[in-house]
Amino acid sequence: MTNLLPPEEQHRIGLMYLSRFVIVGAIALMITAAIAAILISPSSIIIWWSEVAILNHPLSITASSTLETKDLPRAKILLDVLSGTSLIASTPSSELLHILSYKPAGVVVTHMTYTNHTVVLQGSAPHPLVESYRAALSADPLYSNVTVPVDSLVGNELAFSITIVEKK
Repeated sequence: MTNLLPPEEQHRIGLMYLSRFVIVGAIALMITAAIAAILISPSSIIIWWSEVAILNHPLSITASSTLETKDLPRAKILLDVLSGTSLIASTPSSELLHILSYKPAGVVVTHMTYTNHTVVLQGSAPHPLVESYRAALSADPLYSNVTVPVDSLVGNELAFSITIVEKK
């Protein structure tokens, strides 16, 4: 089956269909934009109306507000005590210093990470010193778990990693 139309006419018909497609696509996009505007308008009107109401509402300061400003620091202290934020038993810096107090000579700690009562030490040292450091930390009753990956204790590399978990 062959097309009997000359190439110029085929090109003209192709442009006609392309223009129809573009027009239908533009109409579909305009309808979508109109629907979106209709759906968004109630919330934008509510926001605008609440802003106008807040700006037009007179602010009145009463004698009780001075009493409230006196009570705000006391309330903050009570919230801190009740939430437990002011009752921290130890700080991470004191915990890290305690861990470093067990470090034998010859162990070089290059990186320390403290997250959620877990400390990860990284550094370099001979394998026997890493094992003695792990044993000293394991003997401390403050720590529930002290682990050294196997690759830190075997091979010729001096790099090590120790994970220390505090008792809660």
